[in-house]
Amino acid sequence: MKKHILILKKATFGLLCISLLTTACKKKSDDPAPAPSDEVITLKQSKLSGANENPAVTTTASGTVEGSLNKTSNKLTYKISYSNLTPTGMHIHAGFAGVNGAVAIDLGTPTSSPAEATVLLTDAQEEDLLAGKLYVNIHTSGNAGGELRAQILTNDIVLYQNALSGANQVPAVTTTSTGTFYGTFNKSTKIMNYTFVYSGTTPNGAHIHDGLAGATGGVVFTLATPAAGTTSGTTLAFTDAQVANLEAGKMYVNVHTAANGNGEVRAQLANENVWVYNNITLSGANEVPAVTASSSGKAYVTYNALSSKLDYVLITNMLTANGAHLHAGAIGAAGAVLYTLTTPAAGAGDVTTTGTVNAVSATDAQTLKAGNTYINIHTATNASGELRGQVK
Repeated sequence: MKKHILILKKATFGLLCISLLTTACKKKSDDPAPAPSDEVITLKQSKLSGANENPAVTTTASGTVEGSLNKTSNKLTYKISYSNLTPTGMHIHAGFAGVNGAVAIDLGTPTSSPAEATVLLTDAQEEDLLAGKLYVNIHTSGNAGGELRAQILTNDIVLYQNALSGANQVPAVTTTSTGTFYGTFNKSTKIMNYTFVYSGTTPNGAHIHDGLAGATGGVVFTLATPAAGTTSGTTLAFTDAQVANLEAGKMYVNVHTAANGNGEVRAQLANENVWVYNNITLSGANEVPAVTASSSGKAYVTYNALSSKLDYVLITNMLTANGAHLHAGAIGAAGAVLYTLTTPAAGAGDVTTTGTVNAVSATDAQTLKAGNTYINIHTATNASGELRGQVK
């Protein structure tokens, strides 16, 4: 009887060893499919770019990050595609856009594109991912700190990465101050985490204001005053009306200094769905053929790809117009009218004209995006156009 028990124990032990060995050798690709009850979310496809590095990197390399997150099992499945570089390492780091953070997960050194795998996140790492606080960084021998970077994003997170420039002020300001504003807006909490990367004249304040490109508006939020280098902070929750303005491109960041109390550098808050064209010069020299005119002007255009609306601001001087249009046409070419704009009022000083085109077609939107549209303002003297500016 004891002999039979001993044989049974040996057999059981052998089966256990085989089971453990099989489990230890399982590849990531052998992981079972998520259970029907698991909560799995698809991640946005994010662009890997040297412009996303801090400081920005000039490179011909590019790529994308995509994947899914199983919120039940904390498993992140990723696909990272890249071209025009040889990686020396690849990591997931902890940090909001514009912030350089520590390595959270080592993804090894990929030998070919795309790199695909599944990694297990801690609860804290999953929370960071859902907040937009994790990013992929691909390192190379030429850029050891990172050549390509992309935030890992769910559909709840909207990124803003906008250049701060004196040229965006109304009126424009001549300054050597420069910077970038990074905003990470959470649609669930309605809170924005932000980072300034700034250099130049010492600021004495910074705000988010209401207003389209080309317009000025009241203060919505007071932000942390930027210092040289990187400065971060968090806004209060946006109201529903403020969210609507943000999504429409009707908010801007303004950095103030003692020399320029109304603002030294400015950035319109625009994301991938909002295209902003700032400080377009309206001039007779841009007409085809060129005309000599004493009038002048600036134009600002904001296009919302989700609503198909195009908002514009025209600031003209010494002009008596009898019509204004948005035309199709590349630089140096004349083209057909796409949309009629509000005719600017006459005035010797700066006259501001605003308006909206409510239903831009998909074809016209692509023409706009390609830089092949222009604003043309007509007068009795110059019926074909006295002031023209390319929207680009």
